Amino acid sequence: MDFELEMLDLFASEYKWERDRIMNDVFLDEYFMLKDKIEKRNKQEYIKQINIQMLPHMDEKDRKKFLDDLQKDLNKPTQKTDFLSVEQAKTKYGFK
Repeated sequence: MDFELEMLDLFASEYKWERDRIMNDVFLDEYFMLKDKIEKRNKQEYIKQINIQMLPHMDEKDRKKFLDDLQKDLNKPTQKTDFLSVEQAKTKYGFK
């Protein structure tokens, strides 16, 4: 049940989709791929907002370290989808 709520919350808040669309039109493997894309896009937006708001007031050394840490996190490779676990979750949550 927690997984379903997480999926509903993510797509409802990000795309303003309704429950029926999310539950009927989103495949479980698509959920994981879209979740990664949403998180990456949100991190990019976060970096942009930080540049606008905070960076002009930071010490040069601290600013560089902060941005480098964010960039490292952004450049991390996305996790590979464990398709066996996806299939097990589909069965468990009634997606099959």
